Amino acid sequence: MGFFTLPAAIAAQAAMPDVPVVALAGDGGFAMTGMEFATAVQHHLPITVVVFNNGLLGEEAIKQEQAHLPVYGMNLRNPDFAAFAESAGGPGFRPRTARGLDEALQEAIRSRQPALVDVPTRFTAPRHAQKASRISCARAPMSPTSHSRVCPGNPRTPPPVADRMSRGYYRGACAPDA
Repeated sequence: MGFFTLPAAIAAQAAMPDVPVVALAGDGGFAMTGMEFATAVQHHLPITVVVFNNGLLGEEAIKQEQAHLPVYGMNLRNPDFAAFAESAGGPGFRPRTARGLDEALQEAIRSRQPALVDVPTRFTAPRHAQKASRISCARAPMSPTSHSRVCPGNPRTPPPVADRMSRGYYRGACAPDA
């Protein structure tokens, strides 16, 4: 999880004040340390934070599925991160298109103050995680309960986590098309 991203960006900016620092964080990781954004404002550290907002702890969901566990407790109900940044004293942006993202990033970096760019995204599991989640029945645990959960040939088997997320099985996991 990326819970160290924002504190690391603050430290990097404090150590190298003349170098632009851009922190890339998932929404779950940012939520764990987001109040440190106010620290950056208080100390006038002009970091730019990009939050990839998919409403899901995606890495943890993949880990649960790879361990043949039901995916549980991974949905996030996020605040408006751009409004949060503004309430802390820095500019906040929430672009809706690729062109808007480019403009928001440029404006955030040019502002020379702590800024946050809240990017709505869709979850897509990394290719290695998608492959690992498609376990065959021959390699699956053979207990009746877990066999029914992970065996691709079983009609009660849920699709792999990446497929469930892309099809909207999880609330808040899909942003509008940009």
